[in-house]
Amino acid sequence: MFYNPGATLDVTWTSNPSFVLFTNNIFVGAARSPEFTRQLFMTNTFSGGVTRPVTIDGNRTENPLFVDPNTNGNLAGFLLQTSSLARNSGSVIASNGGKDFWGVTLPTSAPHRGAAQINRISDFTATASFLRLTGSDAVEIPQSGSNASLFVPMVRDQNFRPMASAAITWSIRPAVSGVSMDADGTLRVASNAVPRRIAVQATSGGAVAEYSVALYANHGIAYEWAGGNGNWNDTSSSGWNGGPPVNGDRAWIGLGSVASTANNQQSGIAITVAGSGLLRSGGHYLTPGNLTFTDGGTVQLENTGHYANYGGGLLPQTVAVRGSSTTGAFLLGGADHAFWNMSQGTVFDVDDITGDMSADLTISAGLKDAVGSPDTAWKQGRER
Repeated sequence: MFYNPGATLDVTWTSNPSFVLFTNNIFVGAARSPEFTRQLFMTNTFSGGVTRPVTIDGNRTENPLFVDPNTNGNLAGFLLQTSSLARNSGSVIASNGGKDFWGVTLPTSAPHRGAAQINRISDFTATASFLRLTGSDAVEIPQSGSNASLFVPMVRDQNFRPMASAAITWSIRPAVSGVSMDADGTLRVASNAVPRRIAVQATSGGAVAEYSVALYANHGIAYEWAGGNGNWNDTSSSGWNGGPPVNGDRAWIGLGSVASTANNQQSGIAITVAGSGLLRSGGHYLTPGNLTFTDGGTVQLENTGHYANYGGGLLPQTVAVRGSSTTGAFLLGGADHAFWNMSQGTVFDVDDITGDMSADLTISAGLKDAVGSPDTAWKQGRER
């Protein structure tokens, strides 16, 4: 369809191909250029100052009777009135895609001329077919509270026209703690989130869009081991679910076991081992920045035979035992040279977590420069 009532419509002729075939169009203009006579036309409607070329049959010069012709972008105005002779008078075009401009199925015979097969705009059902998101590439994890970042959707129908009122469903992939989406597309990142990459996902009808977002922090992060049996670099949903913890972070191990994968890997990290949680040296040198046992917990030195001169790890200035446990907490060794260095003047701050005369902290690893045998049971109090 060509609509510009105040201008001359021009069709540029080219030598290859030598002509262009126009079918089922509606031309409305002030005049037509001479090039029109060099083209082929079949079942078209001409109006205004554009007269019908003498070419193939089926062309007409008459008012197409649009519902509300305009130049302001109101495409619904170019539907045909019920009395329009352009209705049901077009030709079937091979390989026409099967749809009109509005996405409505074309008939197998005598379609309307122009762009619209529908009779009323209410006959058209817009379907969300394209979806695009804009927003922030990165969001900072706050030390407290939460940070917000708005994502804006652009939904288009099957004809790529905007759908301003389309319903949107928001989600986060994968679902992680401390991260959520509001109904208006606001991403909220709480202080308990961990650094990782997530995808903000929007769904409207059959259209889906994702936006990749990096979560980052400029301060120490609290990580909780999810209960798997893995190593310190496990960032899966059964491990740290992000991370892994590094210098300045806090790490909680309350279920499962975590094995170190490198010497000094835990330097500067405040580690809490709780309940049935187990931290294993994995044959590497352990140097926790801080060590607390809560409601039990176990730290075990392993494969330390090659550490004859300096043992299996360096204890922090304070080892604390807190909470409640019938079995107490454990610093285990048992292998050659499975001893801890205490060059920082380690203080064992042990509460009565068993509630009886049972050991609150059992140490079966040697303590270098410490008084007593390698097998030491500590009762409530502060021992050094």
